[in-house]
Amino acid sequence: MNIAVVGAGLTGCLAALHAARRGAQVTVFESETRLGGIVRDVEVQGQRYYNGCQYFRPGALDALGLSQGLKVFPHEYGSLTLLGNQQARLLDDCAQPALDGQAELSPHAVLDGTALQRLSAYGPHADRLIAWASGFGKLDELDQRCVLHMQLSRIFYPEDAELQAKKVADAEADALIALPRRIRQPGSQAEPAMLPPDGFDPFLSQLEETLKENGVRLQMNSPVKLMDDSPGLRLYSRGQEQVFEQVVWASNPTALLQRVCDIRLKTPPIAMTLWVGQFNNIGEAPCPVPLPYYWQVFDDSSPVIRVYVYRLQGHLRFSVEAFERPGVDSQQTLAQVFQRLGLPSEFDLAASIPQLRHVNFSTTELTAMQASTPALLARGIIPGGWCHYGREEKVASMKRCLDQVLP
Repeated sequence: MNIAVVGAGLTGCLAALHAARRGAQVTVFESETRLGGIVRDVEVQGQRYYNGCQYFRPGALDALGLSQGLKVFPHEYGSLTLLGNQQARLLDDCAQPALDGQAELSPHAVLDGTALQRLSAYGPHADRLIAWASGFGKLDELDQRCVLHMQLSRIFYPEDAELQAKKVADAEADALIALPRRIRQPGSQAEPAMLPPDGFDPFLSQLEETLKENGVRLQMNSPVKLMDDSPGLRLYSRGQEQVFEQVVWASNPTALLQRVCDIRLKTPPIAMTLWVGQFNNIGEAPCPVPLPYYWQVFDDSSPVIRVYVYRLQGHLRFSVEAFERPGVDSQQTLAQVFQRLGLPSEFDLAASIPQLRHVNFSTTELTAMQASTPALLARGIIPGGWCHYGREEKVASMKRCLDQVLP
């Protein structure tokens, strides 16, 4: 079978490799000059930095033979919360906010509506959560599942001694209240995760060679247009018609859904900034946390939302994600958050990179995307798992569809 994969991000590459190993003839089309998409390292003057908090779950690459050489580490994380607290709460083992006082949930909680309705379930604590989360977009339009990438799906109340009982007694409370693993399961170990120890770029080079060894053709710098004016599939790239029996659309679905299904995705992306750099004059001094490690930051006085600290190329480095806010003093902002986290005070900021995150969707858009799957499959188009949150879930969705059409 002749298959095209549109998009050479990591999910598209893994889907292409799976199809090739099932015996298909696969061609990957990518508009950029390199594969990897958002997992590619940020390179500044020959130095590499992770493009945010990226990692693999164990087993995710085993079936494709790509796990060899990856570093396995305990997946540890924490959070820093202000949001009206009397003092900053620095928490280990929980990536959600930690708020003062007791968990007082609304008796009229709505868990399956908008993000605004979901956050309104936190009663007297709701206003501070809503005000902070508004940086992600219009909460009254976003589907409640968008709270996942905001890290607001659950909230922890360290002073509430009845949290476990509340979670056991009520299903809604269980869905809204966070409980760190060390409290929930005393003595349990952190889940393992995997990272390329020298950065993602060397891993992506290995992946590119593996794709070629399995017969996958890579068409870089080749944006694709899909024409739907005939019963068959007609792709155009570089002005040439490309004919395939199946197309895996592992790229942004906006244009595809509009042309084929008349679905218009209107939710705007989130304007973010990625700050990368390294800490100085510390040699091999221990970090206050096991590495790699990330903190979610919930602070209405700061644009920072996540701090990722790791060792790469022999240096202690950071990748910090923040809302894009004009006029922000990046050095001062980073110094303040690093001080609160107990990180070294001396650091070099290597680059400030504007980014657009296409992660939000409304309830209407999510429903439409889910309903579009049969129509797309009938046209020989395999969706890129757009309705799923995690990378592994997206790849698994594409692999299931491929397995249904491959002999």
